[in-house]
Parts: sequence; C-alpha cells; structure tokens
Amino acid sequence: MPTSVPRGAPFLLLPPLLMLSAVLAVPVDRAAPPQEDSQATETPSGKLSQELDFVSHNVRTKLDELKRQEVSRLRMLLKAKMDAKQEPNLQVDHMNLLKQFEHLDPQNQHTFEARDLELLIQTATRDLAQYDAAHHEEFKRYEMLKEHERRRYLESLGEEQRKEAERKLQ
Repeated sequence: MPTSVPRGAPFLLLPPLLMLSAVLAVPVDRAAPPQEDSQATETPSGKLSQELDFVSHNVRTKLDELKRQEVSRLRMLLKAKMDAKQEPNLQVDHMNLLKQFEHLDPQNQHTFEARDLELLIQTATRDLAQYDAAHHEEFKRYEMLKEHERRRYLESLGEEQRKEAERKLQ
C-alpha cells in the first residue's frame, strides 16, 4: 500500500499556518494603496516578506513573541527526542522532526524577520501542495476501488440483470 499522509499531518502545519495567517492579516502602514494583483505575484517569490518592514510596532512585537514561543516548542521537541534516545524501545521519526524546523531562520531565534516570513511562506506552500497531492492520490485509490467493486458486482449478475444495471449506472 502506498504511503499516505499521517493522521496528524494537518496539525503539524498548524503552528506555521497560524503564524502566516497572523502576518497576512495585518494591514500595511504605508501611504500608497496596494495593487490589486500584488499578492498573487509576490507570494511565490517571497517579495511579500519585504512588506514586513512596514507593519506597526505592536504587530512586530506580537510576531517576535510568536517566534519565541515556536522556538521554545521546537526546543521541547528536541528535548523529547533526546529523552527518546535514552529509551531503547521508543522509536523517533528523525526526518519528521527535522521538517518541523524548516519554517524558521535558525540564525535568529528572538525576532521575526523577513527571512522568517519567506521560509514560512515557502514551507507552508510546499506542505499544502504535498498534502493536496496525497489527498488526490487517496481519492484516486478510492475511485479505482469503487470502479472495481462496480465491475465485480456486474460480473456477479446474469446477462439481462447486468444490462439493466449498466443502464441504471450510466
């Protein structure tokens, strides 16, 4: 059976997505009105992160606090990993643990800067694309199973019943 997304995968996306939604929900403090298509063109390239310099001080303070909380959460994960190493019966998914660190700039652990926003957008976009792809694969498997069941059902019927059932199914 192909590998699918773990059951808790959407919850792993929650902290980065909450931070991203907090950043994107804040209006920019500038005199010039924003362009209509600016968000669609700036998001993939990371130019949106340059707008972080124009947000108000209280928003920056809140983002800094959120980053410190996230760094604290990641440190707790590392501590749990170290504790798990001491227990021989407990297994740890190291790759999954490392993926949790991709959305923050490791060089700056105290303030939320443009680089953090770029990493957050890239990581959230990549994670959502992977989740969508896995969901699409799961849906394809479901449709194939449904078609297989339909064909098995039709094969179990007699000739006249099969023609009648095919006519109803189409």
